[in-house]
Amino acid sequence: MIEEHADLRSEVLGFIRRGMRAGQDDEGFERLALQVFEHQFAENEPYRKYCERRSLSPAVVTRWPDVPAVPTAAFKEAPLVCGDPRESEFVFRTSGTSQGLERRGAHYVRDVAPYRAATLPNFQVHLLPDGGRMKMLVLGPTQDLA
Repeated sequence: MIEEHADLRSEVLGFIRRGMRAGQDDEGFERLALQVFEHQFAENEPYRKYCERRSLSPAVVTRWPDVPAVPTAAFKEAPLVCGDPRESEFVFRTSGTSQGLERRGAHYVRDVAPYRAATLPNFQVHLLPDGGRMKMLVLGPTQDLA
């Protein structure tokens, strides 16, 4: 959801930032979830093929719980991203420990803004309620090795 889908991106970000309390905006969530499904179906070829093999499309899916979720193993098989994976801001890779490092899953993220909007305020409220900063030490391989 980059520039070419700015309206949908803006609506998703607005919805996340407003927050949702149980039962208060169920209709809005339903409508937005179905719009995102329609966008992903149109722009993500591997996902569209996955849905079509199950005879599912935006024309027949009318409730958000019926939007097909992909199994985690799918992230090892194809770049599940809307648009060109090479245009992704980030690529999150699985550790590969369950199937060996030769078949690591990859989650391509073309726009990190929705992730930041959904996680950072909650992180701040629940883990840094006093407004402090947290020091972290990551014990892991170098970026080149990873």
